Amino acid sequence: TGDGSLISALFVGRQVTSSTVFDEKISKVREENNERDASANNSATGVSEAASSRSLTTTGGSTTRKSSRESYAVIGTSDFDSAFNEVLSARGYETSNYADVYETCKGGAAIETIRSEVLKNNEISSGTRSKAIRAARECEVRYFTIGRMDVSAPMKDSVSGNLKVVVSVTGRVWDIAKKVPRNVASVGPIQSVGFGEDEGTARRNALYDAARAAAKAVADTLQSKRIR
Repeated sequence: TGDGSLISALFVGRQVTSSTVFDEKISKVREENNERDASANNSATGVSEAASSRSLTTTGGSTTRKSSRESYAVIGTSDFDSAFNEVLSARGYETSNYADVYETCKGGAAIETIRSEVLKNNEISSGTRSKAIRAARECEVRYFTIGRMDVSAPMKDSVSGNLKVVVSVTGRVWDIAKKVPRNVASVGPIQSVGFGEDEGTARRNALYDAARAAAKAVADTLQSKRIR
C-alpha cells in the first residue's frame, strides 16, 4: 500500500546435524576403618594376650551428568522469510529482506559473517548487529527484526509413522529510526512441529508454521503499541 512502516527481517537458520548424548557417570566410594586394642596379662607361668577389634564402614558416591553435544549446519531461510513477510504484509506493513538491504545500502554486515557467528557463538555479535542496523537505517527501514531459528534433526513420529521436525524461533524487533535502537517487540521462543513423508516436507511445514506464528507475534505487539 505504501502507507505501512517498512520492516526488514534477518533470521538465521541452523539445523542439528548430529547429537551426542552422554551416559551418567556413577562413582562409588567405600571406606573402612579398623581399630584393634590389645592388653597383656603376665603371670608366673607365661604371657597371655586378649584382643578386640572394631570395624566402621562408610559408603557414598556421586553421579555426574554431561549435557548433550550437538553439531549444526546453516540452512536456507527462503521458506521462512516468505511466510513471515506474507503475514506482516496482510497486517499493513511493508517488508524487505535483509539480503536486499545489504546489496542496496552500504556498511552492512555480510550474511556469511552473520551465519558464521551464529554457528560459532549462538548469537550475532554487537558489532555485526550495529553494521546490519546501519545499512537498514540508510535504506530507510523503520523496524529491523533480528532472529534465529533452530531446527531439530528429523525423528520418526510414533503415531503417524511420518518424519517429524521441530523448529524453535527467537528474535527481537528494533526501532532504528533514532540514533540508539530501541527494542519494541520480542519473538518467542516459539516452537512449531512439522510432519511429512520425507525430511524436506517436514522441515518446510515446521518452518511455515513457525514463521507465521512469529510474524503474528510481531504484528500483535506492534499494533498493541499503535505502531504502524
